Amino acid sequence: MKITYSPLWHMLAEKNIKKSTFRNDINLNMHTYNRMRNGEYITLTTLIRICEHYDCQVEDVIQLSN
Repeated sequence: MKITYSPLWHMLAEKNIKKSTFRNDINLNMHTYNRMRNGEYITLTTLIRICEHYDCQVEDVIQLSN
């Protein structure tokens, strides 16, 4: 299964949130951020932090495809 964070990037753009602000708000290290940019997996803990901070659902952050 492939993962994409397109829903997250679109949500951030709609809310006029810069990716650097996003990184700081969630307290992401550069390694995790780069994994997201490259469409790689992140921990469930990180995914939950993002959802809690932006009051959104998992499907607002990631999209899975075959």
